[in-house]
Amino acid sequence: MLRGASGDADALRDLAARTWRFFAENTPENGLVPDNVQLDPPRGAAERTSPTNIGLYMVSCAAARLMGLIDGAECARRLEQTVSTLERLETWRGQFYNWYDVRTEKPMPPRYVSSVDSGNLAASLLLCASLSNAPLKSRLETLAKNMDLRALYDEERKLFV
Repeated sequence: MLRGASGDADALRDLAARTWRFFAENTPENGLVPDNVQLDPPRGAAERTSPTNIGLYMVSCAAARLMGLIDGAECARRLEQTVSTLERLETWRGQFYNWYDVRTEKPMPPRYVSSVDSGNLAASLLLCASLSNAPLKSRLETLAKNMDLRALYDEERKLFV
């Protein structure tokens, strides 16, 4: 629940609604939200997305449901579409490449994975799983579980690379 002065709460609700509207208007049916939409000069939506973008879209679906901007059925439909896409994307050791073409759903060159983007998507998958019912919950958890984050850990330096 939003706290503070009522004007602050109203401003935050308005910002949340406008943010959700961006995702609702710019995300194709496959759930691969564009990296950006360029307005000036007008070039439209980028034809690429990243694991962070996808995760943020999924979390935005959950937040929109919790705030009453969409109902549970709409949230589940959007998450299921995105999960279906994620399940068919090419990965490396269960981790998603850093850039995918939103139309072809193919990784874009150069192919690499990012520990930051992988962590962002894993956290988003688990958050959405915690708010979902079976079988969607299980599919979200499986995607996160299959991301071999150990592959990005440098044992000698004790950090993710």
